[in-house]
Amino acid sequence: MKKHILIIVLFLGGTLSCSNKFDIESVDFKVTLLDDVSPVKVRCSIEGNWKYVRWDADGGLNVDYEGNTFEGNTFEHLFISPGTHTIEVSTWKGDTKYIGEKEITIPARATKLKIEGFQLHDIDINPLSLAQGTYVLEIDYYNGEIYDYHSRTVVISHTSSGVILLNDLITLNITDYNSNYYLIVRLKRIEPDAVDIFKRSNWSLEGANIDSPEILRTKNIDNKKYLSLVVDWMP
Repeated sequence: MKKHILIIVLFLGGTLSCSNKFDIESVDFKVTLLDDVSPVKVRCSIEGNWKYVRWDADGGLNVDYEGNTFEGNTFEHLFISPGTHTIEVSTWKGDTKYIGEKEITIPARATKLKIEGFQLHDIDINPLSLAQGTYVLEIDYYNGEIYDYHSRTVVISHTSSGVILLNDLITLNITDYNSNYYLIVRLKRIEPDAVDIFKRSNWSLEGANIDSPEILRTKNIDNKKYLSLVVDWMP
């Protein structure tokens, strides 16, 4: 009796082991760095109609997607540290598992911040118009040790709600990335009459390029305004 039971158990085990077998194929995917300095977001995408996609960065599970097609085909991850990092993707189609892996090089951290222009918004990020006149944009920069002040005069010849570019760009030296950086940004009209447009203190620069490689945005709580700076983080 015991002999027959043992035979049945072995047979069932062999059957289950055979049912777990599947084919493995390689799959390619696209990797794009959203800036040339770090911290930097990396955007990955895989072509095809997949209902399940798993993305891993440096061995840590970041996106495990299952549902409607295409929504899991794009993955973004923020890399803080320069150097070599690994991104992996895995997905299924039928009885076949598809696996892809790439090593990417994350560039060195930013050491300079170039300010190219600005734009004013309301609390819903709708552009606000600036009337014709002469304006002054003032930037105070402080990193705990170094204080730097910049002022630029901008003449607006007609009412504008677009990005106002500076003729003379402002460049800030980010000498020690581990410090706490602060900007005090002021925008005021000096002609035809003096009006304070925007003032914001204690705007931390630490990791500011995480949200976007081109735009810094902060708000003035008092008058419900936002100011965007068009910037370029540089090595």
